[in-house]
Amino acid sequence: MTKVFLNFDFYGAGNIGDDLMLDGFVRGASGLDLELYCSIPRNSAHQQFRFPGIRFVPRLKREEVALQCPIWLGVGDTPVQIRSGEWFLLKLEKDYDIAKTNRKNCFMIGIGAEEEASSHSERFRKVFEQVELSWTRDEQSCLMLSKELGISNNKLRISSDLANISLKEIFSSKDPDPEIRYDLGLCYYDESLYNDSLYELKQFLTELRKEGRKILMFANDANTDGMFEHGIYKKMIGPFERKLTRGLSFLLPLYFEKRPLTLLLEHYRVCSTIMTSRYHALLTAAWAGCKIVALERSSKTSALARDLGIHEVRETIQHETTIVCV
Repeated sequence: MTKVFLNFDFYGAGNIGDDLMLDGFVRGASGLDLELYCSIPRNSAHQQFRFPGIRFVPRLKREEVALQCPIWLGVGDTPVQIRSGEWFLLKLEKDYDIAKTNRKNCFMIGIGAEEEASSHSERFRKVFEQVELSWTRDEQSCLMLSKELGISNNKLRISSDLANISLKEIFSSKDPDPEIRYDLGLCYYDESLYNDSLYELKQFLTELRKEGRKILMFANDANTDGMFEHGIYKKMIGPFERKLTRGLSFLLPLYFEKRPLTLLLEHYRVCSTIMTSRYHALLTAAWAGCKIVALERSSKTSALARDLGIHEVRETIQHETTIVCV
């Protein structure tokens, strides 16, 4: 049995998309003779519940366990990114320096690359010098790694987002007569948040409610600290205003509890249309059979919108044009 260390450590941090990718990998790797190890800097009880096939080791033993594994595998997400800061790049630099020193065989699978990261191309290029082969989740990511970072095509393969494996199974059985409770499900997040954007979005939602539409504002990232969906919605519509607002509901999935992944996605089944700037919310909505509107956020969401053949709202949210999509 081959020991494999999953060296990305963002799993379990609150983002449902991360769990979808990890779940897709575990499903796809089932039947292979692999012993999987991972270490995350947080309580891993909910991850151990969802992924019993992965051995989550304490943080203090991370390097010790990693050095016992001949293969290091980075699974999913967008390691080549910079819009949310250098945190991922710094982790990559540290990890692959250790991997180089200890001659580990390194691979990445189902990864994305944002065009915005070209500003740090030299640093990312050095990281990928230690990676023997990378499978990207789309053509855009592969082209970015090849053209902007200069990664040899011999070290790149175009594949698909790992979440597709998981979502295909989760939504394989669909209710022929689903109970649609909401006309619109909104999942909004942006690293570069502007008050004008929130004002436009709020005005758009107000117009929909005036027409009697029911709206669900939900989170793909369940963290209540920081400016993720919970913080953005709170800034947009305060607690007192929520009490006076009809036709508007809010959902923060119970991500940190020991719940199966399927239960964290049930709200997609009760929404007619999903409007979102989140990559995996777009992908989930597509598998759930919802109508979809993409909100521009970064090159990765724009690329997915093109692949799915769906409308992407750019720069400003205009009621007259967007209502047609909804």
